[in-house]
Amino acid sequence: MNCVEEDNFVEVKVLFFAKAREISGLSSTTFITEQHILVSKLLNQICQKFAIDCIRDSCVIAINECYCENLVNLHEGDEVAIIPTISGG
Repeated sequence: MNCVEEDNFVEVKVLFFAKAREISGLSSTTFITEQHILVSKLLNQICQKFAIDCIRDSCVIAINECYCENLVNLHEGDEVAIIPTISGG
């Protein structure tokens, strides 16, 4: 990877909650991803990497404690939380 390409990637901290934590076996880890990325693509990448695909459709992402959708601009050290939605009846 050359210097120009490296500038397009950042290392973020991924936090796993509830079922995502249970399935992945992790409470947190680091992950390298594109700096400018669609939230859906980021969620897909994380779900595949950490084997939580089975709950992908019931998860939302929060970046630095703010729920996000669409395109995001990530920075080194940002926190990306994977939060399974909760339903009840």
